[in-house]
Amino acid sequence: MKKKYLLLILFSCLFLTVGCSSKDNNTKEITYTNKFECTREENFTVGQVYYITKKYSKNDDDSNKEAVKISYTRLYDFNDNGDKLLAYYDITTYNYVLDYDMEEQKNYFIEDCKNKDKNTYKNCIVKLEDKTITVTLEVDLNSETSDEYLNTLTLKSVKENYLESSYTCK
Repeated sequence: MKKKYLLLILFSCLFLTVGCSSKDNNTKEITYTNKFECTREENFTVGQVYYITKKYSKNDDDSNKEAVKISYTRLYDFNDNGDKLLAYYDITTYNYVLDYDMEEQKNYFIEDCKNKDKNTYKNCIVKLEDKTITVTLEVDLNSETSDEYLNTLTLKSVKENYLESSYTCK
């Protein structure tokens, strides 16, 4: 069981590291057959945001403050029986607590999408609403990587893999 969990986490990290192609920023409505979702959260300081985006908040007094609340979601959609994966999404939501140039931040993530692995992801969508940026990566289940790692994934195995993780699932 731990081996499956490690394999799933390794695969998720691979997707985060390698990436996908950029697409239009219009978000399509996603429908699900048998949805399973796992989320974990963390907070970034101004320094951590700068390390990633090379941009500071608009206020110089914010240097060591919490800047962004980040939510990492792994969303799986299975058939009714739970024995076939129909879709898999990596969704990262950045809720900015401090004042940033949000268009500048959005543009960073749009450019980052261009560096994502086109053989792993179908698309990469960046959406900005107020002070929240959502990056949605849809895994291409027909890719070689997906075929190797996700071909035998079931709802039951995914639930087992997340039992001892830092993710909260529903």
